Amino acid sequence: MKIVVFANGIRGNLVCRRINHTDHKILSIVTPKANSHFFSNIKTESEIIEAKDINNDEFILRLEKLNPDIFLVAGFSIILSSKLLSIPKIASLNLHAGKLPKYRGGSPLNWQLINGEIKAGLSLIILDKGIDTGNILVQDEFTILDNDDIKDLHSKANSLFPELTLKALNKIKKGYRGVPQDESKALYWHQRNDNDGEINFKTLKAIEANRFIRALTHPYPGAWAYLGNKKIRFFRASITKERIKGVPGRIVFIQGKGPYIICLYYAILIEEYSIEGD
Repeated sequence: MKIVVFANGIRGNLVCRRINHTDHKILSIVTPKANSHFFSNIKTESEIIEAKDINNDEFILRLEKLNPDIFLVAGFSIILSSKLLSIPKIASLNLHAGKLPKYRGGSPLNWQLINGEIKAGLSLIILDKGIDTGNILVQDEFTILDNDDIKDLHSKANSLFPELTLKALNKIKKGYRGVPQDESKALYWHQRNDNDGEINFKTLKAIEANRFIRALTHPYPGAWAYLGNKKIRFFRASITKERIKGVPGRIVFIQGKGPYIICLYYAILIEEYSIEGD
């Protein structure tokens, strides 16, 4: 099949490289401006397009001329208009790093880690007018280990998506069009930003605070809180064997070890942090 890939970053690169080792053909890769370097090693029938506005008439006409069978969205955050979605002869597909329909919307890997999921889900769906509402073609999942942070989750998801994509493409080629989602189980989650990163140790158990920090660490800006008028960013913490209790929010050192921060139940050891302005 002839495919136009809307891609960004490592996930898009790995998926494109996998497609290049099949009989499917990538006509073109559409990527956000200044991101084309991610795809310099990908073979395409046409050029790599750096697009600022994918929904204007000029760009739509450009893609119509390619006459694609499939649009494939891999790590690309700009929403495709109905007019754009009408171009492919077969379907438009989206790689979503969340189990659907429970994790529709933005930042699905971050939310799954924050929420204490034991397994993270991945879904590949047919795009429609809704937000992550299309028919499910294939799904997969992987275990979230106790010390996994958001980097680990992205790495695991990116390692699984190429084969998941190939499986979906081969099903589509045979006429499969997926199964509808169960709307009674649908939940939407908003796209997270740095304003959502404030951590309140007084209301979170130690295990919850630790998950929150792991979900927002590098490459994200990190969970944060104020100490006086200074903002502290937290990047790594752990739950130790020592069970420490006291006033939630209090910073303590025990025999020179620390800092510990008392949470609603027990304390966590802060292992990596930064003080903004220092």
